[in-house]
Amino acid sequence: MTPPKDPKIDAGSLFQFGYYLDRSGLPKIADTVYQSAIGQLEESFSCDYSSLAGSAHQHGLNLFRLGRPHEARVAFAEAVRRYKTSIEMSVSARCILSLAQAEHWLARCHHLTGEIEQAAALYEQSIALYGQLMSFGVPSQKLRRSHQRLVRLLSIARREMASEAVN
Repeated sequence: MTPPKDPKIDAGSLFQFGYYLDRSGLPKIADTVYQSAIGQLEESFSCDYSSLAGSAHQHGLNLFRLGRPHEARVAFAEAVRRYKTSIEMSVSARCILSLAQAEHWLARCHHLTGEIEQAAALYEQSIALYGQLMSFGVPSQKLRRSHQRLVRLLSIARREMASEAVN
């Protein structure tokens, strides 16, 4: 009798193989492998939105680090969608923080791909979520630094929008 396989480990192996293919210059094949990993996770955790969101978030981070902001944007958008669904079912500070972080990364992807207005809106949403967490009394120096960084990024995005409006 073989022990049951952990779908997270199997999907993780597929993601790792996909990242290897991506770094090797084979992004189209890597995308197919990523889709297989995501499909496997969805089958196993169809109702666990937080786990699916976490996987999408990590996938977005890895794609971002590989220099693929367009593809990372899709992964972060999926993470945001799943975190929002998870929050509708059960609100927790951890889930709100995860949503704020996913929106922050999604905003960065929009910013890098020239979609400044979408980036600014997402920065504002993420700032509001960090503000919510701080008003709930969640103490964290890291939380305050992230909030301050987002305020700076929003300021940069607004300056770029103003500059584009003048041109």
